Amino acid sequence: MSIINTPDPSTEKWWDSFINLENLRDEIIHTKQSKSEERYSHFLSKKVFKTIEIHKEIITYYGNYISKNKEELLEKFPYNFGFDNSFLGLMDDEGYKKSYKILHNISDKEPPK
Repeated sequence: MSIINTPDPSTEKWWDSFINLENLRDEIIHTKQSKSEERYSHFLSKKVFKTIEIHKEIITYYGNYISKNKEELLEKFPYNFGFDNSFLGLMDDEGYKKSYKILHNISDKEPPK
């Protein structure tokens, strides 16, 4: 699912931290024996916790953008980042059925019960 016209995230203050997280991911996935000592010392440092925490800022960044520009997508947004509210009073029967199917992982191909 794409959101057209999302601003360029590389101008955000968290971008460098995201690049560090991406590099950490690459070190894990593309392991090189010659760098193992450096890699393991990084994994055991306190700095690694700050590196992996950046995901919260990134999710919040996109959550804010979606909230302003494509609010109907918030039903599918990650839980517990402040964008997961349900407004049941504003939901019609069709919306309720759709939400029920999503929450209970029911496909449209399954026969009704």
